[in-house]
Amino acid sequence: MVNLLNLDGEEVKDGFNKTTKLMRWNLLRNGLENLCLTSAAFITIKNQFIKSMATFSIASYLIGVGDRHLENFLVDTTDGEVFGIDFGIAFGSGTQLALPELMPFRLTQQIEGVIAPHPLEGAYKQTMVHAMSALRKRKSLILDTCEIFVKEPLLDWVKEARRLQSDQNGEEASDYEGAMEQLSFYPKKKIEVVKNKLTGIHPSKILAKELRDSKHSQKAYFKRLLYAIQGPKGSTRETLVSS
Repeated sequence: MVNLLNLDGEEVKDGFNKTTKLMRWNLLRNGLENLCLTSAAFITIKNQFIKSMATFSIASYLIGVGDRHLENFLVDTTDGEVFGIDFGIAFGSGTQLALPELMPFRLTQQIEGVIAPHPLEGAYKQTMVHAMSALRKRKSLILDTCEIFVKEPLLDWVKEARRLQSDQNGEEASDYEGAMEQLSFYPKKKIEVVKNKLTGIHPSKILAKELRDSKHSQKAYFKRLLYAIQGPKGSTRETLVSS
């Protein structure tokens, strides 16, 4: 990762573009087309794929679901609906991995290939907007549900709480109850991230804050991580991340 972060932004983009060209853009689209006997059937499956993928992406972003490799997606071959499985990496735990996850959700050329020739700003974006709007209308219910994790925190939260306790006091908390008693703020901090997303704070600003609270903040490459998410110089993202 350090070698990657030392590369110029244009070098990274060139490498990415060369890699994507090694695989045809329409493999997933062809797979869905092969499920259909008529063009009308494909349009139906395509629309369901787009809407379910967009909705799942917003839900995943809200609760910080990571580890979205291909084996964690299932597609219903009868109607094209997308399902997610394996939510072991959630509430931003992906930022704690050795190679931190910086992407809010998966959007690859294969997914774009299914959406084509329509633009991403069409049904895909509009479904995401409607999904987020619906979630915001139920903001209180969602946050009340998240309060469960304050009393029953995820195992990853307990481990991170112990790490923070060790960093602050020079010693590791001896047990589960001790770690959570001394660092009761940690689960609440995770829920605060969900609240910020529902409020509409820019994703780059939220991600930068999560990285500053992660184990990567003390590493030599940390500034390069921030550079990767802040965008071009003078952009709105750069202003938000540096503030």
